[in-house]
Amino acid sequence: GTDMANCLEITLWYPEDKFNALSTALEPAGSSVEEELGRVLTELYERLVPSEQRVEIAEKLAGAAAEFLADQLG
Repeated sequence: GTDMANCLEITLWYPEDKFNALSTALEPAGSSVEEELGRVLTELYERLVPSEQRVEIAEKLAGAAAEFLADQLG
């Protein structure tokens, strides 16, 4: 999982009727607009951000998660 302290909220303006229709269409599959957008962002990230940079970011996030756990347990 990702430590929420390292996350930011993304606000997107989108027509309500389209959002509601999409949300309803995703329900039978047990998915949501938010989940699908998260998948698309992950795909874009993996396709566009160079692997060396992704490794650096993953290490940074892992270090932050370890610090968070240490704080919680300590």
